[in-house]
Amino acid sequence: MFKGESFALISDAGTPVFADPGAYLIQEATLSGLKVVPVPGPSSLMAALSVLDFKIEKFVYGGFLSRVPDLRRQELTRLRGLRMPVILMDTPYRLAALLDDVEKTFGKGQKLTLGFDLTLETETILRGTPAEVKKVIGPRKGEFILVLH
Repeated sequence: MFKGESFALISDAGTPVFADPGAYLIQEATLSGLKVVPVPGPSSLMAALSVLDFKIEKFVYGGFLSRVPDLRRQELTRLRGLRMPVILMDTPYRLAALLDDVEKTFGKGQKLTLGFDLTLETETILRGTPAEVKKVIGPRKGEFILVLH
């Protein structure tokens, strides 16, 4: 059927399956009997973890939270209860709202690390409280990963 040919799944928005819709294609390839082999590439998660200024042994990937503010705050409250570092991602235009909700649910003193536009010329790594990070980022929008300490 495939005549010994190779196929590649290349993503323009992250690592396939992790914050990317590649799972369906991988499932179809597997069901078709194709061997699926990872080729390491850029990963915002690993990039963010590699620049943390504290030792991280465990964490929770909270991922993309609800776009509905009340539901997002409920999800943040649940994640806060786990009492371990939390990794969050969202669309570029929701960064400010997410920082506001983190401040409301985790508290004004919550320490965080923001990886903004990782691997791009505009790459920025910020550490501080939600208010401190918002002050520096301002209205800029970009891809991000947020680590709540």
